[in-house]
Amino acid sequence: MPPAQPPRLDLRAGETLSELRRELELTQVQLAERMAVSQRAISHLEHEPNPRVATLASYVHGLGGRLELRAVFADRTVDLNLHEPQ
Repeated sequence: MPPAQPPRLDLRAGETLSELRRELELTQVQLAERMAVSQRAISHLEHEPNPRVATLASYVHGLGGRLELRAVFADRTVDLNLHEPQ
């Protein structure tokens, strides 16, 4: 029998970063402390329509995860390596 998989959170169409943060039961202040930024920076990011990939990776890292990025083509999928946030 395969090992149990951790709960999976899927961002649905239109779901926001703030909704994901709240599902993980974190406040903006708590996440800001984890990321060593201000609460205002978290608020700004959560309202940014097109955040930079590095910023998004840091946000996800602060939530306890890692951002994975891949390019999907008709004949293959290529994993794109991201540098882990410090």
